[in-house]
Amino acid sequence: MAQFLLALLILKSWLYVTTYRLYVEDRIDPSPQDGMIWQQFNIQDRRVVPQIFTEGSARLKFPVQFAYSSTLWITGTSAGRATYEIHLLENGSRRLLYRRQIEGQDPGRIALPPCNGILEISSRGSVVWSDLRIVHGWASAPYVVALGIAFLATFILLRKSKGHSLPDRGGQRRILLFIGASISGSFLLTFFLLEAAMQVFGAPAAIRTLRRDFGEVSPDPQWEDSSPYGSRLRRNQNTVLQWRGGGDIVRMGFIPPTAVSSSPNRYSLRTDAEGFRNVQVRAAIHVAALGDSFTDGLTLPVDQIWPSRLEQKLGLPVQNYGTAGFGPQQELRVLRDYAIPHHPRVVLLAFFAGNDIFDAERFDKYERSEGSITLPKTGWSIKKVVVRYETFYSFSLVRLALNTLRAKASNQEAGGTRVVDTAERNGESPGISAESVPGFDRGIFTVPVNGRTLRFALMPPYLQTLTFSETALEKRSGWQLTRKTILEMNRVSHESGAALVVLFIPFKSQVYFPLLERSFGKEDLERDFQFYFRQEPAGFDLKEMSQNRLAQNHLMRRLCEDEHILLIDPTDALQMEVEAGRNMYFPDDSHWNAAGHELAASAIAAFLNSHGLDQNKE
Repeated sequence: MAQFLLALLILKSWLYVTTYRLYVEDRIDPSPQDGMIWQQFNIQDRRVVPQIFTEGSARLKFPVQFAYSSTLWITGTSAGRATYEIHLLENGSRRLLYRRQIEGQDPGRIALPPCNGILEISSRGSVVWSDLRIVHGWASAPYVVALGIAFLATFILLRKSKGHSLPDRGGQRRILLFIGASISGSFLLTFFLLEAAMQVFGAPAAIRTLRRDFGEVSPDPQWEDSSPYGSRLRRNQNTVLQWRGGGDIVRMGFIPPTAVSSSPNRYSLRTDAEGFRNVQVRAAIHVAALGDSFTDGLTLPVDQIWPSRLEQKLGLPVQNYGTAGFGPQQELRVLRDYAIPHHPRVVLLAFFAGNDIFDAERFDKYERSEGSITLPKTGWSIKKVVVRYETFYSFSLVRLALNTLRAKASNQEAGGTRVVDTAERNGESPGISAESVPGFDRGIFTVPVNGRTLRFALMPPYLQTLTFSETALEKRSGWQLTRKTILEMNRVSHESGAALVVLFIPFKSQVYFPLLERSFGKEDLERDFQFYFRQEPAGFDLKEMSQNRLAQNHLMRRLCEDEHILLIDPTDALQMEVEAGRNMYFPDDSHWNAAGHELAASAIAAFLNSHGLDQNKE
């Protein structure tokens, strides 16, 4: 019995080895002297790898409290030459644990003593820290020694009691031993067979999706790879889409999940036989809606997105041909391959100022490589604290079963699937006090507006787009590719008897920037923006950003005027709604909320009506 218990303790010690990932948001005592530090999540070899970037003289300080020895796993990469030191600050003392000069990639394993203090990593030079973590486990050595002593004691007792075995009436001891061994053996065998099967043949899609928390990248059952298009939605789907946690600004690691409170949102996802978010393919349509994630609207139920709302307002068929991640070239292919055969009266191209120009550049490289390179994909924030037993597929299977039972119980209690689209989810809180003042916390702005408090975060890559002037954007190959593609769309549309209309979709920073300028002083706003520009050591100029805010609007307007293409630009209307105290974008996401989609649908319907495009062809 003693041996059995000791073996269980050793197994428990091994199963409870815990990994603690060190993320930038968890560092303590940050100061301007710490240098340029930022974090992002990238996909490498089908795994999400958390990466911390440091420039110049940088310092990271993390609290550490471990009763037993642990190991710091540290992998630094430097394109040039860099140095770093690791100190343990404890009880007023500063102890050097490690010093290293690196050039290229340098993995290391550093033993940490039992400690209760601060771990400080200071570096000089440009360094990328990949999956910085501390691995901590129970001290199993005492149990192993005790097990050895128990074995020795058993051996001695058996020798001494040879020929003097204890009475065992009816062989009860052997029967109990057999039963115990059978139960334990059956359980272990089942566990190992399940685990081995999922390791060798792969786990079901539901389990793979659940294990995203561990940074595992698995094929999304709702998407497929396509040579002409890249990643796109699968055809003929009828499933449930669920967004857990925060929006894309959180999922990409730009702001910490603790900065926002988000509720799960579940709704149906249906795609037609062509692979777009429609109930069915229709032989004839009035409007063909082309675009990216602002058009497919996967952040909302289908009846709340602008193509659906436009169809309700016009009373005419509007077919949604949007796909998240598509850029101008892919949208031109969609127009030719799918939309034109259905003879639309209007081709409505949704141009997203946030990334369409840059998407055009990326897709051009993809096409030129003839598939030898893949379109880049960003990862997501993965679980910080992971215990070894959680990493087994069998444990994920148990989690899936429990989650399913909880979801069923929750749905029954709530009376079915609940769609969350409240003022709280939109980041709007009514009834503020007169003393309320603008604030900024871990990437979230809080601004009192017209008797409400708006809460919202900005997407750093899109905000950084404001540093490009109109001249600089016009010179980019992405704009030239976009311009060429729109001209070809115009030609293809006219040849089929359709009118091309461009819907300009501004990114969030364009709409909210004037409100921020009025609500914050220049020094305060510069300090807050530094949070978003931590990846850009060159810095930024608020005055230039303000001047560049409508650079893409002007570019698109000039193009459309020169080529006699119709243009809808709801930027001013969106800005007016925000300044009236209503969020048009989700607070922790870069996409429109239901109110933003409703405004766009109303603007499009009014525009088509004013140009006589809301009637079927004679």
